[in-house]
Amino acid sequence: VDERPAVMAGLATASKAYLDHFGFGFVMFINGFGADDVLAAMRDRMHNDYETERKVVRNELARINRTRLERMLGPEGGYNNW
Repeated sequence: VDERPAVMAGLATASKAYLDHFGFGFVMFINGFGADDVLAAMRDRMHNDYETERKVVRNELARINRTRLERMLGPEGGYNNW
């Protein structure tokens, strides 16, 4: 969690605006991204129409779920048996 007050306040404000605009919470695969990147993505995606944003959210959820499955199942080809 980024504890810079301005960044945290910006994320809270942008998150509320996003929820008010689209009617669902902001979803993003954040591995490798910082708070500033997330805030920029929120602001950029506010320009999407509803259907476009639903597609973006589905893609982000797929990335999140794929990563979770990869962590649960292990590497391709499985683990060594020794």
